[in-house]
Amino acid sequence: MVRTYCRKTERGCYRSQSLSAALEAVKSGTSLKAAARSFGIPPKTLRRHRDMKVATPGKSKLGSKSTVFTPEYEALLVEHIKQMEKVFFGLTTIDICRLAFELAVQLKISHPFQNASAGLDWLKGFLKRHPSLTIRTPEATSVSRAVGFNRPQVSKFYEVYKEVLDSTHVDALKVWNMDETGVSNVHKPVNIIATKGARSVGKITSGERGKTVTVICAMNAAGTFVPPTFIYARKRMVQSLMNGAPAGALGLCSPSGWTDGDIFLRWLEHFAAFANCSKESPQMLLLDGHHSHKTLKAVLYAREKGIVLITFPPHCTHRLQPLDVTFFKALKSAYNLESGNWMTSNPGRRISAFEVAGIFAAAYNRSASLQKAVAGFEFCGLWPYNPNRFTDDDFAPSMVTDEPMAVQSADFAVATTSDDPAAIVLVTSENVHGQLNNSSAFQNFSSDGKIHDSLSAVEIVSRSSEIIADTTVCSSSQCDVFTFQATLQQLSPQPRISCQRPRKRKAESATNLTSSPYKNMLMEKASAKTTGSHVRKIQITTPSTKQNSKSKLSKKTKKQGEKVKKRKLTCREDKKRSSKSCNIVNQHNRRKTEQTEAKLSHVMPGTSAVKNHLENICGYCGFEYGEDDDPLYEDSWLLCTKCSHWCHESCGTNCHNNFFCAKCE
Repeated sequence: MVRTYCRKTERGCYRSQSLSAALEAVKSGTSLKAAARSFGIPPKTLRRHRDMKVATPGKSKLGSKSTVFTPEYEALLVEHIKQMEKVFFGLTTIDICRLAFELAVQLKISHPFQNASAGLDWLKGFLKRHPSLTIRTPEATSVSRAVGFNRPQVSKFYEVYKEVLDSTHVDALKVWNMDETGVSNVHKPVNIIATKGARSVGKITSGERGKTVTVICAMNAAGTFVPPTFIYARKRMVQSLMNGAPAGALGLCSPSGWTDGDIFLRWLEHFAAFANCSKESPQMLLLDGHHSHKTLKAVLYAREKGIVLITFPPHCTHRLQPLDVTFFKALKSAYNLESGNWMTSNPGRRISAFEVAGIFAAAYNRSASLQKAVAGFEFCGLWPYNPNRFTDDDFAPSMVTDEPMAVQSADFAVATTSDDPAAIVLVTSENVHGQLNNSSAFQNFSSDGKIHDSLSAVEIVSRSSEIIADTTVCSSSQCDVFTFQATLQQLSPQPRISCQRPRKRKAESATNLTSSPYKNMLMEKASAKTTGSHVRKIQITTPSTKQNSKSKLSKKTKKQGEKVKKRKLTCREDKKRSSKSCNIVNQHNRRKTEQTEAKLSHVMPGTSAVKNHLENICGYCGFEYGEDDDPLYEDSWLLCTKCSHWCHESCGTNCHNNFFCAKCE
């Protein structure tokens, strides 16, 4: 087949629609020559089609070559590809080529395919015939985000948001969004113009692995930006770190370089001073559900200053948070560009923490525009208020799982005030199958071309197996649409998560943190810790007490006014040995036990060797070991087998005597 074929004549340039329309005009009484002139069709061609002297009257076809699949079948294949893309299980070029070969073999359609796959020529022709398809690089999306962004969670958030809007009567100047991001002194180089065909192209950076500086940004729906806050990983703040920083910026430091409850309280004071917050002029602040935002001190200060704190649903900020949608990507791109310019202007030097603020200021002043802020709030349906901003296609990835909605039953029991009572539904297997069977990509066709909505996926598969068993060698046009649709679902079914993830952490949803019920809950927890009624469960695993990855839990109750010291050890017990050379083996076991205990004393969180170090912090949720505000205070701590970070047991999964944190599983 010629890959770069070019037409040399204008023969057959008219389409089948024009030919069919010309035939209808002739039947209605128009002369043949007049119809031919009107639709641009040669009179002799129109006469042959009128007199039924061609194989396919009313259809324009040149040559003996034809596509493997008819346009109707290719339309179904295109719809299937788009549906798989919507649920984040898109098909690669190799998948499509293999699927085309398997469809042709199963339906016994004549084809020129070889090596159990369609060729490159077929793929290029298929994409050319369907310009709505193209090859794209997908963005990595975690299972938590795909499942977490579902209609019940989003509807719950919009209800909480609408309730605060109606009670406070705030305008666009008083609806804010804040979030943290990180910038590194080792930037990612931007694209450059280089020699064509070069195997490798490089550009200078400060190092291979850099140090991250956390930056807190905030903006409102009217386009106003709060001066950013920089958080450095150090003990004491030095003013020279803020050289060249944006006007009004705040510089803070923490041992880990991450935000915590005290730093968030400092930022709230910075925000209240900038926005002139008061009870007479309340402000609404939208933020994620990080633990540092939910401390009692922060909630009390926000209530005092008239700041209403509303959290987004978990794993939904990539679609609901304006900063993530329109600002941070542009900010990171501008920062990488400015970092590259700095390296070019200062050859031989490296970007240190003292230059980060100045480089960030140039990128921030370029990116912080009114248009980005207004577009971000409008896209997320926050201002103007639009609870129907997201359609069923946006929630399609959450439908591939049979997991129930991660919201407590008490929080879920909300009166549906919308016109559509089915706007808030529980994601169950019945609802999933129902929506998939009713979607356009999974319609069921009978042999006469009529749609049968009552057919289930099981019936489709059973009927397809019966039809395919009796099918003989045929052309693509002879196979009915139902057979093709059923075979397509058999060969390329939509993936489905069958097993539920273990959930030990308390389910969360959108919450008004400054509401009285939430404040009272925080005060009760603080009071319970003060009176000493808190009970801790401690997991201790030593070389001599290995049973499984989960050992026995020993309960220790704190005495009045005395804090219980938490110990946790995780180690693998030495394997039992035979009775040969007992003295040597016993001596070896004692030596190995002493070495193991000495090693554990240096790596356990909370010990003097790693005190005030990153190993005291959970690698997933960010809580410090032994912190009073930790909601998983009673949980055990385990060492991740992959990344070697300590985490709560609920922040990961035990698999075959190995523990993996939620980031690595």
